[in-house]
Amino acid sequence: MKIKYNIREIYYQGEKDDIVFDFENEYELLATFLSADVQPFSKYVIEALDKVLTGESEYEELNGNICGIEIHKDKTQVYDNLADDGMGNWCEIETKELRELVDIWCNELKRFKEHTK
Repeated sequence: MKIKYNIREIYYQGEKDDIVFDFENEYELLATFLSADVQPFSKYVIEALDKVLTGESEYEELNGNICGIEIHKDKTQVYDNLADDGMGNWCEIETKELRELVDIWCNELKRFKEHTK
């Protein structure tokens, strides 16, 4: 994976409450995308990414709670839909890498929830 990230645990009243992925500034919007949009809508995000990666579709677009993504075969753009200009601190990531990142996020979140029951 080209994009580097750290997994950080969030504490609330002394208890582990959640996790976030921290990215370098250029990709910080990915943390919002994962927690606000992939977490509640992972099925739809994975489906859209897979459609493009398998060639079933040339282009897919999704809008979630905060972010929007435009998926192309090679690259995907992630936008902050709540920004004044509708793009905000947007970023571009290889579509295959984003698909990997979504899997990693979903697996880490599942593991976190299993260990904090």
